[in-house]
Amino acid sequence: MVGTFWKWLVPGVVVIAAGTALAVSQTESAVTAQLATQTAASLEAPDLSWAQVKVDGRDAVLSGTATTQAMIVDAVARVAATPGIRTVRSDVALAELLKPFPFAASIKSGQVALTGAYPSETAHVALLSAIPGAVDRMQLRSGAPDGFEGAAGFGLAALADLDEGGVAFSDLTLTIEGRAKSAAAYDDLQTLSQRAPVGVTVAALKISPPVASPYVWSAKFDGTSVSITGNAPNSALADKLRAAAPDNVPVSTTLTLASGAPAGFEANALALLENLLKLERGEVAISDGTIALEGAPAGEKVASDVTAAVTALGGTAVLEPPRIAEFSLGIDKSTTGLVFTGFVPDAATKAKLAALNGADVSRLALGRGAPERFASALDFGLEALGHLADGQFGIKGSKLSIGGRAASVADFRAIEGLIEQGAPQGLTLAAAELHPPLASPVPRSATTSEA
Repeated sequence: MVGTFWKWLVPGVVVIAAGTALAVSQTESAVTAQLATQTAASLEAPDLSWAQVKVDGRDAVLSGTATTQAMIVDAVARVAATPGIRTVRSDVALAELLKPFPFAASIKSGQVALTGAYPSETAHVALLSAIPGAVDRMQLRSGAPDGFEGAAGFGLAALADLDEGGVAFSDLTLTIEGRAKSAAAYDDLQTLSQRAPVGVTVAALKISPPVASPYVWSAKFDGTSVSITGNAPNSALADKLRAAAPDNVPVSTTLTLASGAPAGFEANALALLENLLKLERGEVAISDGTIALEGAPAGEKVASDVTAAVTALGGTAVLEPPRIAEFSLGIDKSTTGLVFTGFVPDAATKAKLAALNGADVSRLALGRGAPERFASALDFGLEALGHLADGQFGIKGSKLSIGGRAASVADFRAIEGLIEQGAPQGLTLAAAELHPPLASPVPRSATTSEA
């Protein structure tokens, strides 16, 4: 009987003891899991995203990297306040202290890079969110000044106005250097200091104007005044251009500041304006590396000097004929053809005369200053010479002259009628000396028959 009792009792005790141990184990595991959840929830605050907690039974171990001692104290207090937690051990590391606290952002070829330090994961996320796709080279550090996040956001907003360059903070002292991405951005950056957050000092602001492509500049001279438009690398150029003109020649400038000027731009612009002012009128232009000048010189020497100067700058000069003080044209007709001497106002007129039968225009030159009715005078002279066997026709200012021998009796009568009608309106026939045709010799056979 006793043997039977122990036979059944001992296994029962074992079973009960084992079940109790399992229940206790399961209870402790559940408590640990619950405490882990509760302690993690106690750390759900923006400034505590760095903190990690591990629970063993009723004991907690806090780890991570904080940037201030106050953050560590706060995290330990939150975990310790969790019901059921017996002890809290802190294994939290304090981030390296940086003084002054650095932060910088740069942009090149459209890519933004962030460097320096951030004081918390919350600040880290905010900085990355402000510039999607930025290369992140920042590190968690302690020592950030109060107002860091607002200052950094202000710097990143300024960076958005650049297409190349960067912003950099040393604590709350800001330096900016780079190139504006537009004219509006350039203007906006000039007032940056006036809009800085409280505590932020803009210590340096070196901004280049936006790139212009093509880079253009032009100047027009109408004989009395100059107007200049286009791009300029700095505001001082406008003053230099105005100073280059004589006091009696007003200069108006409408220049847009821009980067990307071709090599030697300022010196070339000043030299071109100087040569433009030597002309009676004209225009000069720069487009990237192309230089062109056109206009009307007062004389051959001016034309030669201006052409040489523009050529030396690598440009081209297209000039009208020089002005001729005493504009004249002479035409001699003989049995061999027409010989022209003097001046014509343009290449088209010279080509027209060269196309005449037997014409020699080798002594003709282009010149300005032709009388207003020059074309009518020339037509009148060619018509008159058409009735002469030999003779001369001249144009000197608005005065015409004609002389020579008629080709036939009919031509003599025709030219007399032409002379009687008078010169074209606006012109004066100052001299006309015409002779009838020579009498034809009488044939010898007719003379003998009459005898």
